[in-house]
Amino acid sequence: MRHLYPTLLATCFSTALFAQVPNGGFENWTGNVPNSWSVNNIAPLNFYVVTSSADAHSGALAARGEVLESPISAGQAVPPTLQSLAAPVTQDPAAVQGWYKFSPTQATTQLVIGVTVVDVNSQITGFGTLLLTDAQASYAEFSVPIDYSAGASDPAASVTISFLISDNVPANSIGSWFLLDDISFDGAQAISELEWSTGEVGMPYPMPTNGASTIDLTLNGDERIRVDVLDASGREVAQLVDGLLSAGTHRLVWTPADEVADGAYMVRIRSAAGVVTRRIVLLR
Repeated sequence: MRHLYPTLLATCFSTALFAQVPNGGFENWTGNVPNSWSVNNIAPLNFYVVTSSADAHSGALAARGEVLESPISAGQAVPPTLQSLAAPVTQDPAAVQGWYKFSPTQATTQLVIGVTVVDVNSQITGFGTLLLTDAQASYAEFSVPIDYSAGASDPAASVTISFLISDNVPANSIGSWFLLDDISFDGAQAISELEWSTGEVGMPYPMPTNGASTIDLTLNGDERIRVDVLDASGREVAQLVDGLLSAGTHRLVWTPADEVADGAYMVRIRSAAGVVTRRIVLLR
């Protein structure tokens, strides 16, 4: 069995130990504002498009946003906007994940999730966007991969996460709502890969690739593993593994279908120990 040397791992592994999103579980509120978040409520008019809800994915509370009619202009829609105060980080998070419900009033109504990463020089170094349009009556997980290709490669300093409901016919979206809970960096368990006791994850090769790409996964023992490939919008484009793997080395091979566009993709490897991600660039 290969040994894991910290110096080598620190060089090869891209994910590190992150602070969690402040109040990402929406358990703490001051009035109708979740702590560490900003909202577009109008308190003097008792007008609240964002409120707490007992319909939580975990814990006692979640955040609920609903498109309401303006108290000032009849027929004008006011969509909820929920935005985190800049969450400090010391490493580049690969993605923002969480759980949601969504009830749109029409096919053009969207739940828009945006992520912006700012570096130590106050410049935008990464971003991600996810558009959700389908109704979701029970809690489902979302993932927003973060693209750093346009940045200057300086270390990340903070992350801002935003949620809003958008529609090209705003008045018809009145009554649309979302529920959000358990927002986090890189999955439910923000861990260092140095602490990922499941085993060792290699880097993708070849990189970039014009076809199949391989990641070597070495497990210390039998482990239930799920491996997905996600595009820049967080949509799953392939599932490589979902089941029990034996101890030893396994080759995870992704051969993209012909209709898969060139670009950056995230391979997400999940076990009981946490989540590890790898980035693949497809250039045919």
